[in-house]
Amino acid sequence: MGEEARDPWSKDEGVHRPRSALSSSAVAGSRRKPVRRARGHGARSNQLRRASYPPAAPEIMRMQTELKIRPGTPRDHAALLPLHRALYLDLQARILPPRVAALSAYRDFDQVLSDDLAGLLAGPPNLVFVADRGNDIDGYISGHFQLEAGRVLQRRALIEDWFVHEHARNQGLGRKLFEHFERAMRARGAEVLETTTWAAHAEARRRYASLGFDEVQLTLRRPLGIR
Repeated sequence: MGEEARDPWSKDEGVHRPRSALSSSAVAGSRRKPVRRARGHGARSNQLRRASYPPAAPEIMRMQTELKIRPGTPRDHAALLPLHRALYLDLQARILPPRVAALSAYRDFDQVLSDDLAGLLAGPPNLVFVADRGNDIDGYISGHFQLEAGRVLQRRALIEDWFVHEHARNQGLGRKLFEHFERAMRARGAEVLETTTWAAHAEARRRYASLGFDEVQLTLRRPLGIR
């Protein structure tokens, strides 16, 4: 897929790694009901008490819903597609100059993203974890395990996508997704973890470094029409 990654450890914004296939209810929270009293003495204070309970805001209701990190399935496609699009199209448009964005553009990126997500959710060798709050999916991480016999570190885990919805950031959700992915890959025997990010995304590069990632390779592109 594209080359972007947003690191969710401190801002929970997400991460993603290019793939060869692409480059090749909130549940309502409970609210305590005011105590009913007989009319007469204290009736006004009871009315004030009832008036002091505003409706629960959507973000509060969302926080009260239990979060579950679980494997993604094909049934999550519709819920994940807007997040997948935000990771690749919206973020790319925000951080890349048009000249650079044109070097990785697709003819029908929406269809490419939909097909790519369907492939991710189809199962092995791909792995997807989603942050599920009932009727909402707040974030996801995807990647795969691969064996490269010619390398010293042969068993490799690759993070391809890592994204947390804006309303769910700054709550440690990105870190939980990462930990689930890393634990699953360790269980498969992975010896090294890798991902990629846009060269222009200095903030993500700094955060990856803080996680122990070393920068290994930089991709360069030049249209042949330029002299």
